[in-house]
Amino acid sequence: MYVSLLRQTHFPVLEAPNPYNTTGDSSEYIGLQGELLNRLGQVAAAGGSKRKYAQGDGPACPLYTRFFASVQCTPELSEKNCNDCLTYGFENETKGRIGIRWFCPSCNFQIESDLRFFRLEFQYQPDTPTKPGQTKYSAFSVRK
Repeated sequence: MYVSLLRQTHFPVLEAPNPYNTTGDSSEYIGLQGELLNRLGQVAAAGGSKRKYAQGDGPACPLYTRFFASVQCTPELSEKNCNDCLTYGFENETKGRIGIRWFCPSCNFQIESDLRFFRLEFQYQPDTPTKPGQTKYSAFSVRK
C-alpha cells in the first residue's frame, strides 16, 4: 500500500488505497461497493451530535465474498455536510479498488474486500439524551 496526499478545492485528502483493482465486471463491483457505502453513510450522517459512525458488511461480486466498511464524520457536521463529505470520497476514490482507507478533516471511510478489519459484533444504538450532570455509560462486548 502507498499513501498519497491530495489537495482538492473543498477537502485536503489522505488516502491509503490497496494498489490492486478488481478484475472482472468492475461496474457490478463498483455498484455493490456504492450500495454498502451509501447505506452506511446515511446511517452515520443521521447520527446524533455525539456520534456519526456506521460499520457493516454487504455482498460482493464473484471472486470476493463480502465487502466490509466503516464510515465516520466529525460530530459537529450537519447531516447534509456529512453526506456531502462522504459522497465526495465515495465518488472520487473507490473506483473499483479492492480496498481503500480515505481521510479528510471532517470525514473518513474504509472499505475492504473479504477483509473484516473491525471487531465489534453489534450495531450501535442511537444516542440517548442525558440530563445535565448525569453520566451515560455504554456497555458492549468485543469478540475474541
